[in-house]
Parts: sequence; structure tokens; C-alpha cells
Amino acid sequence: MLKLSRLDAGVVEFNRQRLDVGSLLEQVTERLEILAEWKRVSLELHVGQGIFLTGDAGWLAEALSNIVKNAIEHSPSGGSVVLTAEDNAVYTAISVRDFGQGMTSEEQKYIFQRFYRSPYAGEDSIGIGLSLAKEIIERQNGYLTVTSNPGEGTLMMIRFLKQG
Repeated sequence: MLKLSRLDAGVVEFNRQRLDVGSLLEQVTERLEILAEWKRVSLELHVGQGIFLTGDAGWLAEALSNIVKNAIEHSPSGGSVVLTAEDNAVYTAISVRDFGQGMTSEEQKYIFQRFYRSPYAGEDSIGIGLSLAKEIIERQNGYLTVTSNPGEGTLMMIRFLKQG
């Protein structure tokens, strides 16, 4: 909550630097390895060489960790969460895909709102992780979208526009 308050107050200055997306995603998966093992969920990383973006490593790791943690929590035991990164002339894309219960289009309207908790959220969830992730990403020239269907899992897509 403190991080969200700091963003709201406008006191956060992002340290913009060139980041290796593969290294960033490795850092995020290492942070969440124990949770994934406990849930018996495998983390798969599919990132090509030489994919970079400009942003604040610490804040982006926070945003990505929230998204991946959410995917792990909504994955069935024995399932997987797949992280991919792609690059083109317009944007750098990072996707996080789980194969959990998915969600309805109605639920998708609310998942980025503060304090929204899905019916399947963990007991300790207070509903700010995805809201914080979206805020961090958007303040660094990015977009966060969701695609999901009940019974088919969820795809979180992050696109960072290239600076021209």
C-alpha cells in the first residue's frame, strides 16, 4: 500500500536505464521459485537473446512479480506459468500465461481496480497487486491487458512502446 501511495503522491522518480528483459524475468522467477514449488507450479521462461527495454529495474521487477505471483496463485497444482518476451520495431512485449480457472469478461473489468479480489483470491490477498502493477507499467510507457476465458486460463500482456 505504501508503494501505491508513493505513486499516487507523485514522489516516485523512475530510474530509466536499458534493461535486459531475459535477466529481469530470471530475477522475477527466482523471487517466486519457493511459492511456485509450494504450489507445485512450474515456471517456464521463453525469452530470445538481445531483448531490451528502457525502464526502472526495481519497479518493473515489482510489477512483474505481482503479475507472476497472481498467475501462480490461480494455477492448479501441477500446472505451469509461461513467461515470454518478444521484440519488434514498435514495442517490446512480455506475456504471462497461466492455465488456471480463467475469468469471465465481467471479472476482467475489475481486476486492475484497487482492492478488487476475485472469488478465487487467496485469504491473504488485499487486492492491490495487479492495480500496482498496472500503475507501474503505465508510468513507464507501457500497457497491461488481460485476455481470459473461464476454464482456459489467463494471459497478461505487457507492451512497452519504443521511444522514437
